[in-house]
Amino acid sequence: MAKPYYEFFCPVKVIAGNAALEHIPFELATLGAKKPLIITDKGVRANGLLTPIESAFTEADAKIAAIFDNVPPDSSLQTVRDVAKMYRDNGCDAILAVGGGSVIDTAKATNILVSEGGDDLLKYSGAHNLPKPLKPFFVIPTTSGTGSEVTMIAVVSDTEKNVKLPFASYYLMPHAAILDPRMTQTLPPHLTAMTAMDAMTHAVEAYTCLAAFLKLNGWRGALSRSCTWCCCALATWLVYESILAIRVGVQPRCQWRQNCRPIVASCRP
Repeated sequence: MAKPYYEFFCPVKVIAGNAALEHIPFELATLGAKKPLIITDKGVRANGLLTPIESAFTEADAKIAAIFDNVPPDSSLQTVRDVAKMYRDNGCDAILAVGGGSVIDTAKATNILVSEGGDDLLKYSGAHNLPKPLKPFFVIPTTSGTGSEVTMIAVVSDTEKNVKLPFASYYLMPHAAILDPRMTQTLPPHLTAMTAMDAMTHAVEAYTCLAAFLKLNGWRGALSRSCTWCCCALATWLVYESILAIRVGVQPRCQWRQNCRPIVASCRP
């Protein structure tokens, strides 16, 4: 049943551009963090995508304390526990997630454990079970898909029970999303196409789904519908333009498609 009201909430700071990575140390400093843990996967590290991030810390007060690069394509509770252990063993005070959906979900779940203490992630599964804000957390995505870097959702597998555990809380939202087009340049063409269609599908879905707005009457209803439709139409066009441009090697469009994901993720009803 459609809700008789409209909500919009996206407190995640978005830092986008060709030098966005160099801004990470400043963002950490504003939150009093100096020893971030990087969470990523072996593919990201093998492609050299951590190099510009590490270079950004060369002259900064903050230093990368440790790197966990063993996140699987389908993250698990054990993986989250392993990452949390590395965080604690190295005295880290912040998390940098560098990768796609599995890495981001792992980082969100890890932030629960290192902030709340213990290794029991199950008791926080479900909606709004976190009592307080978590540790400083930043996301550097290497794909352009659903916009997980600005959402409050994470999904982790319980391999023993063969089920997926959902987590939803405003406290899971990153402090900032760092969108730098350098991070998507080495993505294989088939993954570029797949994530582009992922973003396109969400944009079209949000544009055509009327259920959340049908009961909104008067100028408030008209305004909310217009704003949402405009954002989704813009996102759809940016994805379309970037797909065409990427085929002929025009790099700026990669950033356009990357930037449209937060728009889509924030505007879905």
